[in-house]
Amino acid sequence: WVTPSKDKSVTQYAVKVTNEFGSVSSVTVALSLQQTSPQIIEQPRNIKLVQGEPLEIGLQASGGALNYQWYKGVSQISGATGPVYLSDETEETDSGDYFVVISNDKGILTSRPIKVSFGARLSVALDGANLTFAVDPGTNSGNWKLQRSSNLLFWEDVQMLSAQDLEGLEMPVGNGSVFYRVVEK
Repeated sequence: WVTPSKDKSVTQYAVKVTNEFGSVSSVTVALSLQQTSPQIIEQPRNIKLVQGEPLEIGLQASGGALNYQWYKGVSQISGATGPVYLSDETEETDSGDYFVVISNDKGILTSRPIKVSFGARLSVALDGANLTFAVDPGTNSGNWKLQRSSNLLFWEDVQMLSAQDLEGLEMPVGNGSVFYRVVEK
């Protein structure tokens, strides 16, 4: 059974066990739950997606009886009131800065900004003496630059490419150490 207390943060519990031989009651135990101000245990991280993929931003917080409100820029996101914000299918307008405000009776806390941006998913395969590129640009039809470097510090533009140009592009590997990367223009 539960015994009410004048202090609403304390509840008293006891158990009574009964069978055909009689009954016995336990000692009463008081349970006190002390709510603390919100604390973020793990901050969300910046996210880079391919357009069309789902967006999921979450964080871990403590403090008890927490309320959440997610924002994009300075605008509240309607219905985004849990520890995880989810958008099923992203589009270009979903890029930007997000944050969440966490509150309870003991305080208010704001997460750090989370930058959501878009790019292409690029895979590179070594096929004999050639690098072969495959790209998943999602719904992004942006332009890209193919760059090369011999030291990973300084990059030289090789050519400008559309997402369609990237698909199946082959580049000779050559002798020595040559590195390639594709960056959004």
